[in-house]
Amino acid sequence: MVFGFDPRKRREFILRGPIIKMAFVLAAPFMIQNLVNISYNIVDAIWLNMLGTRFFAAVRGVWPLIFFFNSFGIGLTSAGIAFISQHVGAGNWEEANRNAGKLLGFALTFSLAVSALGILTTPAILAFMGIPGEIYPLAVTYIRVIFAGFVFTVLGMVFYLTMSGVGDTVTPMILGVIASATNMVLDPLLIFGWFGFPRLEVLGAAVATVSARAIPSIVGAALLFRGFRSIKIRPGDMIYDLPWLKKLLKVGLPLAANMSSSALGFNFLMAIVYRLGTVAVAAYGLAITVVDLVTAFIWGFRDAIAIMVGQNLGAGLFDRAEEIVRKVTAIIILATTAGTAALIPFSHHLVTLFTHDPAVIRETTNFVIIFSPSLPYLALFFIGMAVARGSGQTLFMMIAGIVRLWGIRVLLSYVLALAIGMGTYGVWLAMSLGNVVAGAMAMAWLLSGRWKKRVIEAPPPPVIEEEVPEPVATDGD
Repeated sequence: MVFGFDPRKRREFILRGPIIKMAFVLAAPFMIQNLVNISYNIVDAIWLNMLGTRFFAAVRGVWPLIFFFNSFGIGLTSAGIAFISQHVGAGNWEEANRNAGKLLGFALTFSLAVSALGILTTPAILAFMGIPGEIYPLAVTYIRVIFAGFVFTVLGMVFYLTMSGVGDTVTPMILGVIASATNMVLDPLLIFGWFGFPRLEVLGAAVATVSARAIPSIVGAALLFRGFRSIKIRPGDMIYDLPWLKKLLKVGLPLAANMSSSALGFNFLMAIVYRLGTVAVAAYGLAITVVDLVTAFIWGFRDAIAIMVGQNLGAGLFDRAEEIVRKVTAIIILATTAGTAALIPFSHHLVTLFTHDPAVIRETTNFVIIFSPSLPYLALFFIGMAVARGSGQTLFMMIAGIVRLWGIRVLLSYVLALAIGMGTYGVWLAMSLGNVVAGAMAMAWLLSGRWKKRVIEAPPPPVIEEEVPEPVATDGD
């Protein structure tokens, strides 16, 4: 688990080290984990398509609904990175410990409540959304198992956020890679019943997912209670009080509202896609898997930005935080533009790796070609969200997220696809335009500098004026 990592040296490196090098040191583990997760998604898509298009459509079609429920817990707990990283940046390690404990206690109670709600309500919600009858029973089976393991999703997120707050991005990556590898192994065993395992099909895919997610959750909680990376949670720290909860809600509610409204918007969007047929549902799921090959780079730097901004704002280094955002944004936009240019010519060939259905291949290729030019704008939106998480100034990006989903994607999809009759072309075009508008809004907000504030109250200590050693091999980074 990254032996030799010193959180205090990492803090000084984040506060005073070379910005570009620091960004890659923090982002590289996230990128690796994202690529591993994408690899799992690709393998998962291949296994499910071997069962038939309706099996793949059933699983991919319910993920927006799963994301809607996940968004509340993930959105609220994501506020923790602002508190933890800013206290670390200010040198307030005891406060970082207490905030990590309270975050874990809140996540535990909240996730259990959401799990019960999801199991009870999602079958009726799927029926209301109009999911095709041929995939409804499969979708209900899958989604109930996923919600049974919802607590692992949220508790794993708390460990991920806590380690990110202190600048350790490698340990979460290691646990994430182990979880994804476990998922890859269990998937075919449980889906097809290989080597004496029961043939569970869609149920097997769900059980494999939940089993894999339990790994970073259980191991992460054990590390935090034992003491890890200068964070040690005591049982009493898990009792959160009203003032802390109010502060969490002030920062976290806009994140949760943005994620949940976006997820709800995706569910309305899926309701439109459902009405366009099973091929459209399968094409949507496959296209997102292909596009993830480009966005994995964005997601890695997104989390790195949140860490860097949080610690530098906590230390009172507002100008350096602005410089970080400016330089890392330039890298991300250049890389995303290059990735998009490479993706479009090869989109048809990539799609054929996952399915041999001519109709699905044609529809998925159309999606990628129409959607991909908007990826640099999507990158800007993700950068804005990262800065919001690190700074704790989350309100404006909540508005941008709502505009992106409800004002553009859902409304315009309905008008173009159903009212005008453009079909899937209308949905894909609306999704692309939503990225453009949200990206422009995020850029305007970043340039305004309104995010350069702290959410912690303790004054930062003076930054030590001494040469900062570069990370050595024992850091594991």
